[in-house]
Amino acid sequence: MTKATTPPSIFADVDTGIDDMLALIYLCALHRAEEITLAGVSANAGNTTATMAANNTRYILNLLHCHDVPVALGAQSPLRVPLTITPETHGPAGLGYVFAPGNEQAKNLSVAAGVVPEARVMQALQRPSPLAPGILEDAPRLWRQVLNTYPQCRLLVSGPGTSVAQHLELAREFSHITVMGGAVDYPGNTTEHAEWNFWSDPDAAQALLSLHPTLLSLQISEQITITPEVLDSLAMPAELHKVVAEALRFYFEFHQAMGEGYLAQVHDLAAAMIACGTASYATTACKLALDPADRGALKSGQGDEVAVISRLEAAAVEEELRRACALLGK
Repeated sequence: MTKATTPPSIFADVDTGIDDMLALIYLCALHRAEEITLAGVSANAGNTTATMAANNTRYILNLLHCHDVPVALGAQSPLRVPLTITPETHGPAGLGYVFAPGNEQAKNLSVAAGVVPEARVMQALQRPSPLAPGILEDAPRLWRQVLNTYPQCRLLVSGPGTSVAQHLELAREFSHITVMGGAVDYPGNTTEHAEWNFWSDPDAAQALLSLHPTLLSLQISEQITITPEVLDSLAMPAELHKVVAEALRFYFEFHQAMGEGYLAQVHDLAAAMIACGTASYATTACKLALDPADRGALKSGQGDEVAVISRLEAAAVEEELRRACALLGK
């Protein structure tokens, strides 16, 4: 008799905006199919505030009937730089035209895709908002509990990673770390040389590199996209499809406003597949460090050695997404 293989356990550290949402849907599909154990999720400030990100996370997990997966509130601001959120990219509360329980106060705020809101709107979005039921308030404590239960747990970091940087020794206990962030010898999407996650908290980014992660950086992640046609063809349950469509509608509008076309780059979805080992990829060893003179930018050839993703097929990511969505209907 062949001994059953224990499915890998994954912990996700997110800042749930729209592409984090797709990553969570993917992870939940595999969790429900018992292909992985989604051991927990911590939500940090980044695309939106930490509270809104946590509310978004709990809402998506509940929608997918993953009430067993714990969610905890993570870091509410970067280590040293001021918090900057991106409603022009991810919508007023992080999920485009969707408002999770606890985030309804953002509905009446005027936000257009691709246009940075005026100061009063930004200030209103950063005011304290209620934490939805079912969310823990101590991310490191949840990490400790998860690592005690799943000693070989892997860590996916799809946001700025501030909580990870605050608890580096605890983070080192994860068996493998996948990070979405940075632009390696490639133009940035926030400044000329900086990718959003690393620009959002450059001090956390430097700490993440010290963990020697597998790094999905912008030169590969920007090639992973979803279009309305692909979305319409995914075999999602009707209620979930409606939510995803309304979230992605804002994201499509943002990318169109940026001159990318009516599509969406789904960086974090690809990172989730890499963390799970469900997408074929190649890596190149590279020494990287944050450039102290250029916020969020990376300098190659010095610093910590990182396994940088050098190949990931967009078609394979789309096919794997289709497979995961089909699992949700079973």
